[in-house]
Amino acid sequence: MDDITISVKVPAWHNGIFAVDFTGSSNDIKTGNPRLSATITNTVTRKTATFSSYDKEDLEAELSIYMTNSLHEMKRNLFDEIISYGLLVSTQELINSQKSRERFKEQDPLLDLDTLIAKIPAVSLSDNPEPKLEQYISELQIHEKLISYFKNKRATEANAKFKQAHDNWIIEQNAQAKAIENYNKQIDELKSALQLEHEEWEARKKSFYSYRDSANQAIDDLEFDYSENIPDLVVKYFKLLLDASKFPEEIQNENRIEYSKDTKSLIVDFFLPNTTQTPQTGVVFSSSGIPKTKELPATKRKAAYESTIYQIIFRVLHILFSGDTKKHIEAITLNGWVTAIDKAVGKPVTSCIASLHVSRPDFENLDLSCIDPKACFKSLRGVCASDLSTMTAVPPIISISKSDKRFIESRDVIEAVNSGTNLAAMDWEDFEHLIREIFEAEFTLNGGEVKVTQASRDGGVDAIAFDPDPIRGGKIVIQAKRYTNTVGVSAVRDLYGTVLNEGATKGVLVTTSDFGPDSYEFAKGKPLSLLNGSNLLFLLEKHGHKARIDIREAKTIAKNNIQDGN
Repeated sequence: MDDITISVKVPAWHNGIFAVDFTGSSNDIKTGNPRLSATITNTVTRKTATFSSYDKEDLEAELSIYMTNSLHEMKRNLFDEIISYGLLVSTQELINSQKSRERFKEQDPLLDLDTLIAKIPAVSLSDNPEPKLEQYISELQIHEKLISYFKNKRATEANAKFKQAHDNWIIEQNAQAKAIENYNKQIDELKSALQLEHEEWEARKKSFYSYRDSANQAIDDLEFDYSENIPDLVVKYFKLLLDASKFPEEIQNENRIEYSKDTKSLIVDFFLPNTTQTPQTGVVFSSSGIPKTKELPATKRKAAYESTIYQIIFRVLHILFSGDTKKHIEAITLNGWVTAIDKAVGKPVTSCIASLHVSRPDFENLDLSCIDPKACFKSLRGVCASDLSTMTAVPPIISISKSDKRFIESRDVIEAVNSGTNLAAMDWEDFEHLIREIFEAEFTLNGGEVKVTQASRDGGVDAIAFDPDPIRGGKIVIQAKRYTNTVGVSAVRDLYGTVLNEGATKGVLVTTSDFGPDSYEFAKGKPLSLLNGSNLLFLLEKHGHKARIDIREAKTIAKNNIQDGN
């Protein structure tokens, strides 16, 4: 059987969890009804069950009972098995779950034709034969045969009766023909009306499948666009994966994603449940075995909340890393946000309560089926309060956009630097790229990244570092000054203003020369680091390179270049 329509009422709080496939087989001998079978799959737990019946209502009832019981069981276990359930579903299954398999359910109006025709009053056909004259001519008596008057009278009477009967018969036939004509006209009008409805139905059906197929094709196209590494569509692809994932209903599954093609990284803001949205009660059994719902003690509620948060974090990371089949992503920063009532002001506030930066190699080294999520979070140097249930705000490791249009492609210059290289006489653009390489070597030890901005020659931002360290981390603005004179306090003030404007956690000013006392005084107590020429040479040597700084030589070279017109 191809078209079986069975409406099953699924509890609204988990509609879409179940996939049901219906089939029909041989008819029941007594009722003539087909045997209906339904295979139901819980797309979260992967459990399946099969039911069958000759009675549609019985099958509906069985399915509804099974779904309801399955949902209640799953709801009890879902918070404990957030990671486990996530591992059961492949990336392709997540993608396919977003594709519609819905069929056009509206019935073709032409299928009602016979039923509607039956409702038109049928024409009652008469079987009266056409009257004939001889039927009305009776046998004459002897005297009537002898006297023409009587003979003619009888003939006239017979003709009159015949004519009346025949006229009545003609009227009856005409009325019957008119009734048949009217009946056929009603049928023709009905067919014409149904044909118009059928054409409109066909148009709606075509539009339905066109829209459905177009939406499904868009998902296929999105997979292709993701493979082509188109940034905006890569974000859309990962959002599709997260949106397709089945979490407990209390978890909003709201998210924001940023993707940097240059740094091969994702920043994900994921909204977590607050402490009132995770299980507050549990089931206990009396001595007689009767189950009762009981409020969980505070310690268990706290433990359940922490377990939920840590599991969500690793499940989201699993979805994203495993979904990245083309290996576009080398690192993910996940910030977990919570909206809850701030009891100090009585209003809802949204804050980050957990942040984790993890590289692909570190994540792929994990066995999620065996980890302790909390211990794993700590070992990866995730940032959160010691007690998650307090929902204490923490600064995200990286919470700013890396899609900065000022970023340019970096180039390597450090390999050309040797003990004979005078840093104070370097080309100023090469010097900025050298600074980027030095800090990149410094920060990548901790999983950070450094990007060079468009050439500015002086002022502005020369490089930006993203450091995932939970203590010193965040966005760090770096300015490079290839100076031969002492750097004045105005440059340090400018750096501090840039730090504030950029929303950075720290600013670093690097120079080949030195800073005056007023510069150090201004930087005191501010998130600023001043690195002079000696500090710069130390950093170079720390990472295996040697160079020199000769201010006098650099001034001489600069003076000669001016004289030569360079």
